[in-house]
Amino acid sequence: MPQAFAGFDQTIAQGTSLTLDGSRSFDPDDNGLTFRWSIVDPIEGVSLSGTTGAQVELQTEATAQGTVTIALEVNDGPGWSWPDWVSIQIVPSAALNRPTANAGANRHMRTGEPVILDGGASLGTIDRYRWVHLLSPAQDRRAIDDGVTALISDLESGLHVFGLSVANAERWSIMDCVSIYVSNQNQQDIFPSILIEEQTARSVTLSTNAETDVIWSLISNPNGESNQLEGTGDNRTRLEYRSDVKGMHLFAATLSNGLSDWIAVELENNP
Repeated sequence: MPQAFAGFDQTIAQGTSLTLDGSRSFDPDDNGLTFRWSIVDPIEGVSLSGTTGAQVELQTEATAQGTVTIALEVNDGPGWSWPDWVSIQIVPSAALNRPTANAGANRHMRTGEPVILDGGASLGTIDRYRWVHLLSPAQDRRAIDDGVTALISDLESGLHVFGLSVANAERWSIMDCVSIYVSNQNQQDIFPSILIEEQTARSVTLSTNAETDVIWSLISNPNGESNQLEGTGDNRTRLEYRSDVKGMHLFAATLSNGLSDWIAVELENNP
């Protein structure tokens, strides 16, 4: 049986259109697919340019708002596939001036398992996805092709950190990071998670949910500086940081077991 793939959930602005692409659907016999698109949960002011073909246009009027669900089915001759659904959120254009990157959740992987990086949960109108391998145990950082997803094989054991930036018409998001710990053991330890408590033009207060001591680090700033930072509070889970250097500052909160969460913060950010 063929398998439909309608694409990833996205967010677009009112009054714009979006190309829905089903060309990555799976055809086991490689003898060609027939496509059938339909709107499952219609909302006013939203339509499709057609219902057949590998690609169709989702068209929205200036007053359309909400989430519309589109279904794709494919047929390779003997029968139709199960439908695959994609949800498109339609919001005012002012909410999409700058997209938001989402690199996914920190996680453990077994040695030898391929790693799939997925930026499909990023928000906004996005025309570029850029991945970078920020940390590798042996400093053997991989070059990664641009795209919503990336497949990486044969990562060495230890902590790897990847960053994702997304753009809309060259307006780039703040980087989002995902930590992946590769081991030949079945790991269950919980990663720390950094939250921004407060941010001003020249300062930021960060905290984590860790229950053990945290080591804070400035990984880099626009001047290329890096150093260890002093946390406060129980287990040093809170960090108060101030700088007159404008631009992206990259921080890490690391536990004694080697698990780490990274976060990028822009100071003096002019929207």
